Amino acid sequence: MDLDSNNIVVRFSGIYGSGREYLLRMAMQAPVIQKNPPYFTNRIIQRDCVGVLAFLLECRLADVALEQCYLASDDDPAPLWDVMTWLTEHMNCAPPMVKSVDNESAMNKRCNNQRLKSLGYKFHYPSFKEGYLELIR
Repeated sequence: MDLDSNNIVVRFSGIYGSGREYLLRMAMQAPVIQKNPPYFTNRIIQRDCVGVLAFLLECRLADVALEQCYLASDDDPAPLWDVMTWLTEHMNCAPPMVKSVDNESAMNKRCNNQRLKSLGYKFHYPSFKEGYLELIR
């Protein structure tokens, strides 16, 4: 794929928010989750998706030198076990159950948003806790 120098690619991690409540529904069902080895997940709330795009547009209009690709993910890549345990506690649901896996199981990657942050973007919701807390209320 040949990218024009005026194009910027933004890759969002797992988007959640109003209408995108998969993990909230999952938490209500006493899910079976891999605990060890940790299964890392990455996410970003819809408001920060919009914020990132607006921020990059403002940078472009201000003639700030931009990279061609940005990874938009919050500051807290976290194991799904930790996310689900936190959600079930705050939603007063049954805790997740441990899924048995062998130690050779593949682990997801932890997304790094440093390129965006070094450009000056500040997340409204730096972790799943701030974002989901607002959704739970």
